[in-house]
Amino acid sequence: MRQLILLIAFSSIFNITAFAQDALFKDMPEKHWAEAYVGNLVKKGITSGFPDGTFRGLKNINRFEITAMLSKIKENSANLGDAEKILSELKSEFQIVKYQAEDADQVRFSGQFEEHFRFGNPSHPLPHGPKINSRIKLQAVRKFDAARFIKVNFDSMDSIYNGGSHNLAESLFDFEGRTKLGSFNLNASYGPGDITHSETDNVSPSDNGVVYVRNKPSIGLQYNAGNLGLSLSYNVQKTNSSGITSLNELNGTASYVYNSFPIFKKVKVSLSPRLFFENANRDLLTEIKVSAMASQALSIDAMLGIGSIGSTSGLLAGGSIYLSGDNTSLSIKAYKIGSEFRNSNKDKAEYLNYFSKNIADGTTDIGAELTQKLNHNSSLILISNIKLSNDFKIGKDYQGTSLTNEIKLASGILSVFYRNFYSPSTTPDNSDLIGISLTLF
Repeated sequence: MRQLILLIAFSSIFNITAFAQDALFKDMPEKHWAEAYVGNLVKKGITSGFPDGTFRGLKNINRFEITAMLSKIKENSANLGDAEKILSELKSEFQIVKYQAEDADQVRFSGQFEEHFRFGNPSHPLPHGPKINSRIKLQAVRKFDAARFIKVNFDSMDSIYNGGSHNLAESLFDFEGRTKLGSFNLNASYGPGDITHSETDNVSPSDNGVVYVRNKPSIGLQYNAGNLGLSLSYNVQKTNSSGITSLNELNGTASYVYNSFPIFKKVKVSLSPRLFFENANRDLLTEIKVSAMASQALSIDAMLGIGSIGSTSGLLAGGSIYLSGDNTSLSIKAYKIGSEFRNSNKDKAEYLNYFSKNIADGTTDIGAELTQKLNHNSSLILISNIKLSNDFKIGKDYQGTSLTNEIKLASGILSVFYRNFYSPSTTPDNSDLIGISLTLF
């Protein structure tokens, strides 16, 4: 019934009058209740039926047809404000129908099992393995309606076989959920927060410092009104060995989306002040982000972070560009972080490179990933990442600088890669790694 009311409202916008014609469409009976409405839309060029002269009014409509008709409606509307409002209501109706079709009352389970084999270079002085590590990721989701859900995640990370050791209850499970409070979304999560992997046997030094991104204790409100978005959240960034919160964060974000911008189809600008407090200490980081999309094949992101004012050592400058074609995609990402951006507490915020490693203060990190699709099931992936000092240097006198190159062939459940890791400030300064991964869903 509600869909019928919305269609009648559309009819009033287009000032529908009687449309008399002997045979509007071959399959539409004379004096059909929708004859005037269909005829008026035909006259306005919004629909024309099928080439065989039929309208097929009882046939299901697909997304392409919906998109074409709604586009023509907006172009022909004499009252665009009312049309926009009704289009918004129709969108809500479609979301409800989609939710009902998905049988939201069911708990949905998903997951994957990964088996990783690592082989070092036997001619190097480092241990060469083989090293075996398994990873299990499971997820259970219960949707109560289109706006409310609860999700339980399990991630073994590096805890199986030759990996790390984590407490089952504290580290392997995390939770997240969302509900509505009037016009606001209330989001909450609980978990161990991001966990950093440490290599114990040195078979693969390039894996040392890899970050597993996990949910942390957090609660927040989110509000969207058209192109404007507002959010406020409280996050626990760190707890001490006794489980007591030692680093807290208040995070506020205001964003606005511009849908008509020179060159770019869509530009999103956001401002995020982040207040960190630990006992009596207070620190403020401010992030300014601009995301611009020129087309599906080109998007650009830029970010300025302000940790302290007075010198460039308290700033972060970063950005990325994404290009894609029919079978090829390229992304480039670069960050330059001042030596005093996060001050003494490095747990405040993490910025990750292509190998999921945190980019430290006082460094410049530049990376690229090229993906070439070979067929519908196989891809060749090239990844390169260089970590430089703040003055763009690499060498044994610059602690933590490195160059990592990887070539990977992925086909179905199997992927094979070769990785070279050059770290001039360590001994030995070069290591090779061959990896084989099986992923079962």
